[in-house]
Amino acid sequence: ERVMETSSDNLPTTDNATQATGMVPEAPDNAREDATPEGAPAAAAMAARGAGAVAAGFSAMRDVRRAAKQSASARARLQAIRKQIDADQKVLDRRVDVESRYDQIVAEQTAELARASRESDQADAEATRLGRERDELKARLEALKKDNAQRLAPYKDLADAARGRTDDAAKALSEARRAVKTAEGQVADATSKRDERTASAEQALANARDRLSKLKTQLAAIETDPDQARVAAELRESIATETARVAAAESDVTTVAAQAQQTLENAQTHLYTQRKSLEDAEQQHEAAKADSAKRKEEFEGLSKQARAAEKELDDQVVDLSNDERAASKRRDAAQRDAQKAQELLDEANDVHATPEKTVELRDSISDQQAAFVVQQRQVEALEGAEKSLRERTKRSRALFVAVAVLAVVLLVLVVLLATGVIGR
Repeated sequence: ERVMETSSDNLPTTDNATQATGMVPEAPDNAREDATPEGAPAAAAMAARGAGAVAAGFSAMRDVRRAAKQSASARARLQAIRKQIDADQKVLDRRVDVESRYDQIVAEQTAELARASRESDQADAEATRLGRERDELKARLEALKKDNAQRLAPYKDLADAARGRTDDAAKALSEARRAVKTAEGQVADATSKRDERTASAEQALANARDRLSKLKTQLAAIETDPDQARVAAELRESIATETARVAAAESDVTTVAAQAQQTLENAQTHLYTQRKSLEDAEQQHEAAKADSAKRKEEFEGLSKQARAAEKELDDQVVDLSNDERAASKRRDAAQRDAQKAQELLDEANDVHATPEKTVELRDSISDQQAAFVVQQRQVEALEGAEKSLRERTKRSRALFVAVAVLAVVLLVLVVLLATGVIGR
């Protein structure tokens, strides 16, 4: 059934070979004489012969192409037969080998199947056990996390409250420092204003005394002169007025000094009060910081212990998960081994139970080898015919190509002349 039927169409026919020579049969002399009437131009005869040569070249090109396709098709068929023979031979060799070692294969693969099945069951049971233990540990871990969260919540609240009090104390301390700075500024301002007001009052008193002294000097100089009696009277009035001013300036000095001193003492009292408040704020801040640090350390210590206990359980969960995956991998590997052993057993039993298939396959290979020989001869024949045809038609095909090239060149020239490219 695998033998390829060789069609006679694949072999070159006598007519094709004759047509593929590329040579136009020359007519007898009398035929040429009949074809060329007396008085006809010699160019007409040459044109007829040229047209015949072109037609023969075209036919040769077509025949060579057809012969090449036939050779290629035959080679492809030969390769396909070879490929099929090689594939069937591998199958046959495998069946022969399996049949020759049938008892050994059955014994080995039966033992392998039992071993793999046993290991698969053991690994599956171990994976199931490890998975159950992992789930139990995960449940314990979740319960522990919940219990730790509830147990640590009050300590966290205490630590948060202590931190809040520290923040409030820090804010109060900052405000107390600003108040002290403001009070210090007020004391400095009161001191400066006291000095300025006292100096101004004392200067006013000194100026009044200086003016009074000058008036008294002037009065003493003219007091005995009868001609200056009027001026002396005016000077006595001015002296009285200036004496009153000196008394008022002396009173102002006393009053201004007392008022400025009172303002300064009030500012100093306020500064003292603010400094005491600052001391209290600093003490409260230090106490709040210490309490916050204590509460934080207490909470972090308990939290660290809780995290350590949780990590210990979590590490155990991870270890069990890794062991479970390893057991699952061993189970999968054992199942693959069992499947492979079963496939080999099935193959051995099938080969042993169907010896007729081995005989049929051997016969089929023989038929294919015979077909290969026939096809190989056909390829050689087609290749030889193709080579011969190419040699016989070489001249006519070359002439056809030359004429085709010349025709293309002439066509290009005609186009160039028509478009005016040439001749400008």
